[in-house]
Order: sequence, then C-alpha cells, then structure tokens
Amino acid sequence: MRLTLEAVEALAADALLAAGVSERNARCVARALAAAEGDGLASHGLSRVPFYADQAKSGKVDGTADPVVEVVAAAAVHVDARDGFAYPALRDGLDRASALVASTGVAAFTVANSHHSGASGYHVERAAERGLMALMFTNTPAGIAPWGGARAPSARIRSASPARARIARRWSWTSPCRRSPAAR
Repeated sequence: MRLTLEAVEALAADALLAAGVSERNARCVARALAAAEGDGLASHGLSRVPFYADQAKSGKVDGTADPVVEVVAAAAVHVDARDGFAYPALRDGLDRASALVASTGVAAFTVANSHHSGASGYHVERAAERGLMALMFTNTPAGIAPWGGARAPSARIRSASPARARIARRWSWTSPCRRSPAAR
C-alpha cells in the first residue's frame, strides 16, 4: 500500500495524539517523521511512531511539554525542551533565532532537556527555506557504530547542513557512495 506524505503525517499524528501527546507537539513531530519518510530515511520516519508513542505513555518523554525559549544574548537563544520532544523545541528555537538574524546578521541557538532530535537534515532545511545558512550539531550516546565502523565510540557528535542534506537526497542509500567500505 502506498500513502501520500500527508497521509503518513496524519497517521503519525493520530497515533501520537492517542498516546496523550498534545496536538501542537504531535503535529510538529508527525511533520518531521513524514519528511524523513519522503526523504527515504525510514529509520527516522514512521518506524519511530510506536517508540515515541510508548515513550510518551510511559513518561520517558513529556508529550505535552511546551518549550521555553529565552534570548540569552543579542544573537543567542536557549531553548529548554522541558523533557519533551526535540522537534517543537527546534522549531521554536529556529523561529526566535531567525528573527534575531534581521538585526544581528547571525544567530545561534541551543536546545537542552530534549528527546531524540530525528534526522538533522530536516531541521537545517527549515532554516534554508528561510534563506539562512545553518549548521546543526547534536550529541548522542554510544549505541551505534559510525558508517563502516565495528563498534560505537564512547559518544558522538553528529552534524548537518542544508547542502549535506540535499546531497544525501540525490543518492539512494544503496549507491556506491553510501556503501560501507567492506562492500566496496
């Protein structure tokens, strides 16, 4: 069965709403998961919905948390996700930081106390759609070996930029450019 991205988004939102996630947060998370599906990143798309719903039900993530956005300097914003989903925190932080760019020429924002941030390319593309250049850096626990690696490092910092996100979309995940060194 094939679904439109709109149907994927609605399906994800409905599942999150049923798990007690607020409408504002469910729609924001569902939009990002649908975008990941559209980009061919199934690992960060609909496959996340059951986990996110279970984590909202169990309290691992606060599905009703409203991020707190604070301008901490002329060109710096800090967002406290309040143990909620990262997607709304990133959206709200980008909204506030984007507004600062008009007067400062540059802005940065940080997010703390958040759940999984999903596919980083999604977030930096939201900045690119506004005519802004963006870089995103996230940390992650040791759980996944890097591409071509045999074991997970003690911790990792991941990064993304709009250019990197667009280049990745041009290649399928099975192209020779993306295969592990052992498969070349």
